[in-house]
Amino acid sequence: MLFNNPEIIKSSSDLRIGGVDVDTNEINYLDYKGLVRFRMLKMVCEFVKDQMSEGLTEQDARIEALSTVYSYLNISNKTNDSSEEGIVDEIMKSDEFQKWDTNIYYRFMDVHPKEYASLVTTPIPVSDDTEFSLTSEEDEQSLWTILDGLTVQFNK
Repeated sequence: MLFNNPEIIKSSSDLRIGGVDVDTNEINYLDYKGLVRFRMLKMVCEFVKDQMSEGLTEQDARIEALSTVYSYLNISNKTNDSSEEGIVDEIMKSDEFQKWDTNIYYRFMDVHPKEYASLVTTPIPVSDDTEFSLTSEEDEQSLWTILDGLTVQFNK
């Protein structure tokens, strides 16, 4: 089931960044963030695979992916780690992702009654009703989906 709780996912750019598949009816913030990271990793791997199918070596394809990320996102202290996990780390430390993640964190907090001591581990409903949708299944699995979603929401 697609995570699209309307109290958390407030726009189509939120869905493009954090529209992850969830196997349960509830999820907590930490598990959700892990699924978002895993989704981004799959997208980076697919991007590298596509670049390799166009004739680039694996290292050149990784460098192309990292260059693409750097050209879209504001990242201080670039590490130039072109491993797939390193590229995801770079995305997650970007100003755009940090802003999105902070918004999501506070939305999770707003859903919980204030008496919970550990808000990040208390589950909320996943929900499967939303007005937002991705344009196609192919779009959902593209690195461009994440990059576009991050740049759009950051410029609001």
